[in-house]
Amino acid sequence: MRLGEFDIHTVVDNTFKIDGGALFGVVPKTIWRKLVAADDDNLVPLDMNTLLVRTPQTTVLIDVGMGDLLTAKQRRIFGLDAPSGLLAGLQALGVAPENVDLVILSHLHADHAGGVVTGFLETPEPTFPKAMHVVQVWEWEDAMRPNERTAAAYFTDHLKVLEERRLLRLVEGDCQILPGIEVRLTGGHCRGHQMVEIVSQGERLVYLGDLLPTTAHVRLAYIAGVDTFPLRTLEAKRELLPRLAAEGWLVALDHDVHVKIGKIIERDGTLEIVAAQGAESEDAL
Repeated sequence: MRLGEFDIHTVVDNTFKIDGGALFGVVPKTIWRKLVAADDDNLVPLDMNTLLVRTPQTTVLIDVGMGDLLTAKQRRIFGLDAPSGLLAGLQALGVAPENVDLVILSHLHADHAGGVVTGFLETPEPTFPKAMHVVQVWEWEDAMRPNERTAAAYFTDHLKVLEERRLLRLVEGDCQILPGIEVRLTGGHCRGHQMVEIVSQGERLVYLGDLLPTTAHVRLAYIAGVDTFPLRTLEAKRELLPRLAAEGWLVALDHDVHVKIGKIIERDGTLEIVAAQGAESEDAL
């Protein structure tokens, strides 16, 4: 789709499965199952949606999915049945790995940042060898020193490759990355979680990352059980979502299977997300 002078495309890295309780937190299954179907093991499928942004000067990728450098055990844990589709999806859009100038990572959990490396488990190489990778400093610190609760979420050894190859740009808080592209620290899902705002010629789109992983999470109480600071997630959603609706922002969803880019609307006093016109077929590769 076109956003002012920018070309925007969703590229799906893969589909994985997550426990329904982990996805919806304190919301009981008797309620959330009306919106999302789970299998017999209570697992819910989620896509890993990355966002390609092409400005007249720069090719930017927001999040990179999980990639393919996983052990057999990790593939079972995440319920991965297929290889990564990120590079093939980019190729279909005429983008080779070396064409990517900048990677912005909403955070460093494996399903968002595992794809920063490729090759072999023993000798991983940067997937995007010419791209600087933008990360909040607090998220980098937490990924380098995970605790017992967070260790499984980070592929720390893979992330270290970015630092070794000098492909890491750490930012602190809100920051303009390029003209028309800014990151804003949200916290919530993790301490250093950031969203990405994209503005061109008066048109606006925001990638909220795991602050709003699916259309169901537009409901304020729907907060993932894996969020490290769930009350901060609640606070951020309460502040952001009505404003995004009132100002007509497009919203890119990082995990929704059906809606990749949508718009938040208010209907009968309740917020909901509808697919953006033309985004369904164009962006779901």
